[in-house]
Parts: sequence; C-alpha cells; structure tokens
Amino acid sequence: MSRLRRRSVVARALVQHAAISLIALVAVGALAAIVCIQVIQTQALRRAESNGELIANQVVAPLVTPGVERGDAESLLALNRRVQFRMDGDTIQRIKVWSAGGMILYSDDRRQIGLRYPLDAGDLAALNSGGVDSDISDLDKSENVFDRGFGESLEVYAGVHDTDGRRILVETYFPTLRLHADEKALTWRIVPVVLAAVAVLGILLVPLAFMVPLRALSSTIPLLAAQYAACVLFFLNPVAQFVAAS
Repeated sequence: MSRLRRRSVVARALVQHAAISLIALVAVGALAAIVCIQVIQTQALRRAESNGELIANQVVAPLVTPGVERGDAESLLALNRRVQFRMDGDTIQRIKVWSAGGMILYSDDRRQIGLRYPLDAGDLAALNSGGVDSDISDLDKSENVFDRGFGESLEVYAGVHDTDGRRILVETYFPTLRLHADEKALTWRIVPVVLAAVAVLGILLVPLAFMVPLRALSSTIPLLAAQYAACVLFFLNPVAQFVAAS
C-alpha cells in the first residue's frame, strides 16, 4: 500500500472513529441527563414528603386532642393557631386532619370540618402503617371541592397518632411550583456536572484511536458506546447518592 493511500485510509478511519465517538458521547450524555433528572424528581418528591411528615408529627399531632375529635371550639382554636402560624407564607396551602373513619376532624378551612369522604388505598396504608403517601391533587374529587382555587397541588398524607394514641391522618397541601423549583435547583446543580464528566471521558477515550494499529482501529469503533456507557454508569452511582443526600 502506497504511503499516500495509507494516509487516506488512516484519515478515513480516524474520521469514522471521531464521528462514532461523537454520536456515542451525545447518546450517553443524553441518557445520563435523563437518569439524573429522574433521580432529582424523586428526591424533590421525597423532600416534600419529609416536610409533610415533619408538620404532621411536630405541628399538628401534639394538638389533636379528644376535644378536637369532639369538635370542641377551644381545642379547634388552639390547633388552628398553631397551624396558621406554620402556614404563614406561601409554602403550604392547606392542612387537614382525618379520622380513621374518613371524617375531617380539622381543616384550616372551617367549612370542611365534619365532612366525611372515603379514604383511598394509599391513604389507608399511610394511616395504618404510620407512613407517608403523596399524590398530585385530583380536582374532580368531591373532597377537593373547596380546594380547587389552589389549582394543581401536591398532597402529602402522613399517618400519626393523636394525644390519646389513636391513629389519624394529616394531609398537607404543597404548591407544585415549590416542587418544580426544587427540581430545577437540583437539576442546575447536578446535570451540568454529569455532562461535563461525560465530555471529559469522551476526550480521554479519543487518543485510543492513535494508540491502536490500523487493522485494529475499525474493531474498536463498536466498543466505544459500551465504553462510554460503562464509564458513565460508574460515575452516576455516586452522583445519585449525592443527590439523595442533598
């Protein structure tokens, strides 16, 4: 093979190698971004659930007395004062307290106190286990007839005990704008770092094209995507742990 022809073959192989590398880099970078965003969305939801559980345990439950369950005006007023103090601002839209039988024992909207609605499976599971359940509000449900002015909300249900040890369910409404804001903040913190790391990995792999014989160069091309994927997955595991700890 003449020197000129050999140079042409090498150049063509290097261009092909670079093109495949770029395609693999873009594909794996996009996959890494998608994975990170899913982790971020899950973490933002967990934060909201944690806040709802904290409100239920520390703000509401200590003042849900037998008087509240009987509808005693002074007991309801004491609970309402505590709730209104915690709701000062725009981070919480509504707080309700449900009995195990589906009756609203307390709401910051007094019109709802005493109304009864069936609890769905997720709410009952949170009630009976002392866990947390969350969902985007369904404005068509009859229990939300007085809450439609909020628009879309994130409802967090936390199972706790009243002062007599009976199981109750505390429902806290959070604006979804706050949830999306948390997602956006985490996205700007994490995704650029991941994409930068993928780009660096791509740059580090490019010299492989100059380190292998010509005959072996074409055989390395199909392995590039796997190399990128393995490196990115290796990097994403600590990133996901960092997001979860944020």
